[in-house]
Amino acid sequence: MKGKNFIAIILAGIIVNSAACIPQIACNNNSIVAAASAFEGMLGENVSWSLDENGVLTVSGSGASTDWKYSAVSFSNDKTNHTFIDPVNPIYEIREAVKSIVVEEGVTTIGQLTFTGCSNLKSVSLPASLTAINKYAFSGCSQLEEIIIPENVNEIGESAFYFCERLKKITLPQKMNCIDEAAFKYCKVLETIELPQGLEKIENNCFEDCISLTSISIPEGVKEIKSRAFEDCENLISVTFPSTLEAIGYSTFEGCVKLENPVFGDNLKYIDSDAFNNCIKIDKVTLPATVKSVDSSAFFECINLKEIIVDENNENLCSDGGVLYTKNKTRLIKYPECKEDESFIIPDSVVTVENSAISNQKYLTYVKTGKYTSTIEEYAFISSAKLEEIHLLSNVTTLGRNATEECTALKKATIENPECVMYYKIFVDNKELDDYNNKDTIYESAVIYGYENSTAHDYAKLFEREFIALAKPEVSFGDIDASTTIDAVDASMILSEYARISTGSTTTFTEEQMKAADINDDGAVNASDASIVLSYYAYISTGGELSLEEYITNNN
Repeated sequence: MKGKNFIAIILAGIIVNSAACIPQIACNNNSIVAAASAFEGMLGENVSWSLDENGVLTVSGSGASTDWKYSAVSFSNDKTNHTFIDPVNPIYEIREAVKSIVVEEGVTTIGQLTFTGCSNLKSVSLPASLTAINKYAFSGCSQLEEIIIPENVNEIGESAFYFCERLKKITLPQKMNCIDEAAFKYCKVLETIELPQGLEKIENNCFEDCISLTSISIPEGVKEIKSRAFEDCENLISVTFPSTLEAIGYSTFEGCVKLENPVFGDNLKYIDSDAFNNCIKIDKVTLPATVKSVDSSAFFECINLKEIIVDENNENLCSDGGVLYTKNKTRLIKYPECKEDESFIIPDSVVTVENSAISNQKYLTYVKTGKYTSTIEEYAFISSAKLEEIHLLSNVTTLGRNATEECTALKKATIENPECVMYYKIFVDNKELDDYNNKDTIYESAVIYGYENSTAHDYAKLFEREFIALAKPEVSFGDIDASTTIDAVDASMILSEYARISTGSTTTFTEEQMKAADINDDGAVNASDASIVLSYYAYISTGGELSLEEYITNNN
């Protein structure tokens, strides 16, 4: 009876001190009262438990313990609090009385939620027979400092050690092949961990908020580090990447503010969005020949990044002056945020400036699009605090939403295309709607330059911005867009107009443009005219000096 009296005293003390109930795991005083006479029971068909007067919980028997259920899990906004709603685990009822756990030989699995919330637990002994630790098994054991996982364990389940905030050391078996997502999330004093050699991937959120980790070596064999695996590991300085690594997920190292320049293995293929967001110590990135794609926001807010270098044998990407492009330079992926040039003229080959590609610029004051740039994606220039002017040539058809958000120094935005789309298409109930952007598509400090009755003019009126009309361009023979050069853009405009006319649509060309586009002087604008323009463009691109009229005469 001594044991029963002791347990009753402990549980009575818990009830009296309910105001101090564990801040991380919510208590249920009614459940604790109900458990006051219980200090032993079953955890499965062949697995039992007992709690002695010293707070030692012994688990014995054979096989797997039960996976206990709960109705919901609630997480606080600051990541420091979670609550299981209506757990049915009998140990959860007396969790604060548990100081030590001994799992005896024969037990093979620690079931879901078995020891969750044992906030006074300080030591754990696990048997050689153990093969798996399931979801939330030790979650919220906030006093646990060290644990040794037996050699036969091949799986640690989701959030198994989540919020073990005093866990300093954990020993993992080298043959383990699965550590599930959030397994060690918010183990904030975990300083070192040796990952098993049998791992093939590191799951989502696995070490998120492990703020005391300073270094990590990813073992050979790991092919993927999944999303947010090391997010907000704010003291992580170095990561050793294996040669087998192929993919780094989104936000994997976001907020690792002390992380130094990464050195990637020769099999890396993908770097997802925000993978190294806010890694402010990175100043140089070198990408191997194997990389197929890097998301344009992968190095967002890397405010000291000066250059991105791509192996010259890479078939998918290239760098020019430290700027990252697709191999054919039709897409601008990332302009380093600390590149010291004050102006940037986008290469003519670039068709698309990707999402946030020229963001957070520390030095850049002026950007002008290239001859064939047609799309500026959303957030393209966001938070470029010194950017004073953007000049979008006539071929730019789309300026994405929030393109210049937080560009507080922006003084001038020139938009030459009178039909440039300056709103973002959204879908509501499968219907496409034109949703005008807020003021940050062109930041409110900028004066907008464009043509009368253009979309730029409409935008200025919509948001009550200062607008200055550009002089109407002079169209000349073959130069349909009045750019002073005859090129593929003119040919494309002719073909587009021909397509409109052919389908019975109303022409968008002015009378001057119609005259300038009738290259063969047959009284119509058609594919033959476009073909002549393209032929002439090829001629002048190789050094030809004749005018279009002279070229046509010489080739008749």
